[in-house]
Amino acid sequence: RLIAKLELCRQGVLSDLMERGIGDAGQLRGTGKRDQFKDSALGRIPHSWRVKRLTDLGCIRSGATPSRSMSSRYFTGDGLPWVKTLDLNEGLISDTDERVSEAAIRECSCPVLRPGTVLLAMYGGWGQIGRTGLLAVTGTINQALSSIELTDDTILPGFLLIALQQGRGRWKAIGASTRKDPNITRHDVLAFEVPVPPVPEQKLIIKVEAQNKGRLTAVMERLSKLRQLKRGLMDDLLTGRVRVRTPA
Repeated sequence: RLIAKLELCRQGVLSDLMERGIGDAGQLRGTGKRDQFKDSALGRIPHSWRVKRLTDLGCIRSGATPSRSMSSRYFTGDGLPWVKTLDLNEGLISDTDERVSEAAIRECSCPVLRPGTVLLAMYGGWGQIGRTGLLAVTGTINQALSSIELTDDTILPGFLLIALQQGRGRWKAIGASTRKDPNITRHDVLAFEVPVPPVPEQKLIIKVEAQNKGRLTAVMERLSKLRQLKRGLMDDLLTGRVRVRTPA
């Protein structure tokens, strides 16, 4: 229940941050001060913010899947991390369960992506579309993802990650498919718009989000440890390694 409450609180704070921003006093801007806001394609945003399309922010590319029939040539345990939709964790990605070889990079159109590249899922239905990740190491991606390598110095990778997460619901007005599962296209990604505050304000928003996410992660880790302890105790009790004394 605590985890659910913390997640609800985090989402509420994130929504406020992305709609109101942080003013000069280090607090959320007051909604009653209408002169601090302006109308935009994304709704009401602070006057100092801009709205930009992803295509104007950087280089956007898709990945590829090397042939599984040549797995011994294209997949290797010590190769380049190869990110798939299920590897996206809404945060930093430093490793993946599959890696590809230099031959796959040369022969299969797998792009080499630098740390700081933002990743976005395009396929997999509503449960997957819009999932995000941020490369912490050099890596590559499969064809279900788009990569955004920023070239515009007015936006930080960490802030773009937050903006995409906050705007994830907007994909539902765009996604379509003749298949069972809807998807978004490269054109949809290029045209997607995000709010862009001044860089100092982006840093503050990133910091607040990291603090809230850190509190949530700490509670989740505590729950995981308690569950492991419970499993260990149950095993000891049910195998007789630990005996329960009953009152005489």
